[in-house]
Amino acid sequence: NWGFIELSEQQKDDIKNLRIAAKAKLTQRSLNTITKELEKARMAGIGFDESIDIWAVRGWKAFTADWAINHKGQNNGTNQPQRHTTANSLDLDSIDY
Repeated sequence: NWGFIELSEQQKDDIKNLRIAAKAKLTQRSLNTITKELEKARMAGIGFDESIDIWAVRGWKAFTADWAINHKGQNNGTNQPQRHTTANSLDLDSIDY
């Protein structure tokens, strides 16, 4: 039971796969907590897809809205990573994620 939020089948599969990759069972209790946190992040302006993306990129075992909100704050209050370029190259080590 995915609770009170409307997730697409792809989003549900992504969450299941993130838990499998983290070697963590997806119990009803953990699912209840995850859906509450996803809704909390949505209320803070971070959509479900973006939350799941942040979760995947950061390699977290579970999802916490505050972590996602802080992750976004690391981008100087913007929704985009800071990109530093020179005339003909992109310095990948200087990109903040």
